[in-house]
Amino acid sequence: APDRPAPADPLDPGNAPGDAAGTAAPDDTAATAPAGGHLRRVREEGLARRGRLLLAGTLGVLALASAVGLMAVSGWLISRASEQPPILYLMVAVTATRAFGIGRAVFRYAERLVSHDAVLRILEDVRVRVFRRLERLAPGGLRHRRRGDLLSRLVSDVDAYQDYFLRWLLPAAAAGAVSLLAVGFTGWLLPEAGLALAVGLAVAGLAVPLLTALVARRTERELAPERGALTTHAVDLLTGTGELTVAGALPAATERVRRADARLTGIAGRSAAVVALAGALTTLAAGLTVTAAAFLGAQAVHTGRLEGVWLAVVVLTPLAAFEAVTDLPQAVRHRQRVRRAAERVHEVLDAPEPVAEPDLPVDPLG
Repeated sequence: APDRPAPADPLDPGNAPGDAAGTAAPDDTAATAPAGGHLRRVREEGLARRGRLLLAGTLGVLALASAVGLMAVSGWLISRASEQPPILYLMVAVTATRAFGIGRAVFRYAERLVSHDAVLRILEDVRVRVFRRLERLAPGGLRHRRRGDLLSRLVSDVDAYQDYFLRWLLPAAAAGAVSLLAVGFTGWLLPEAGLALAVGLAVAGLAVPLLTALVARRTERELAPERGALTTHAVDLLTGTGELTVAGALPAATERVRRADARLTGIAGRSAAVVALAGALTTLAAGLTVTAAAFLGAQAVHTGRLEGVWLAVVVLTPLAAFEAVTDLPQAVRHRQRVRRAAERVHEVLDAPEPVAEPDLPVDPLG
C-alpha cells in the first residue's frame, strides 16, 4: 500500500518561530480555540480554589481602601489641626489614621499569603495534569517533539498561569471596587470633583489599558513561542555539545542560540517601551485629575459650598485612588501573555492519543 503522509503534529517545535528550519512567525489566527476560550479554561482551573481566591480579592480591596482612607483622613486631620482645636476633637481622626495605616500593611500581607497559596495550588494541579498527559503520550506521541520545547511548556508556560490570577484577575477586581468607592465618596463631598475623578479613573483604568493591549498584542503573543524556541536551542546545545563538536556543527548551534536570544531580547524591549508609554499616560491622567479636583475644590470653598478643611480631602483622595489603577496596563499585558502560554499548554492536554484503544476487546487471531 502507498505510504500515507504523517498527520501534522500540533506540538512539533519545527512549526515554532525561531526554529532552525526557518519557519514563519506566529500568526494571530493560529489559536485552536475561540477568543477567550483558553482564558476561560484557565479560570476553570481556579474554580477548585475559588474560596481562597475570593478571600484574597476581599483582602486586596480592603488594602487599597485602607490606602485611600489613610490619605483622606490624613488630609482632613492636617487641615483641622491647623485650626488648633482641642486635642479631643482630633482623637477619632488620629485613631482612624493609625487604623488605616496598620490595616493597609496587614491586609496587603494577608492578601499576598492567601493569593499565592491559592495560585501555587492551581499550578500544582495544572502541572500534574500536563505531566500525566506527557506520560500518556510518550513515547510514540513525542517522537517529533523537542525536549526543550516540552520543558518550556511544562515549566514556563504553566508558571505563566499565576500571572492571570495574581497580576490580572485579582488586581482588576480590586481596582474596580475601590475606584467606585473613591468616586462615590468624592462625589458625596463635591459632585463635580467626583465626576472629574470618574473621568480620570476611566482614562487610566480603561482607555490606557485598552490602548496598551492593542499596541502590545502581537508582541505578547510572540513571547511564549520565542521563549520555547530559545529553550529548545539551549537544551540541544548543552546536551549535544560533544556530538556537535565532532560534527563541526557547534558554531552553527551556538549561533542559533544567539539569534533566538536576540529575538527574545527585542520582544522584551518592545514590551518595555509599551509599559513606559502606559506609565506616562497614567501619570498624566492622575496629574490632570488632581489638578482639576484642586481647582473645583477651591472654587467650592470660595463660594461657600465646601468647608475649607475638606479641600485637602477632595485633592488627596484622587491621588490615592490612582494607586488602584496604576498597574492595570501591565495587567492587560500579562493577560495576553497568559493566553498564548495557555494555548501551548492546552495543545499538550488536547493532543490526540498516539494509540487508539478499541471500543470492544478483540480476540487473538488463530
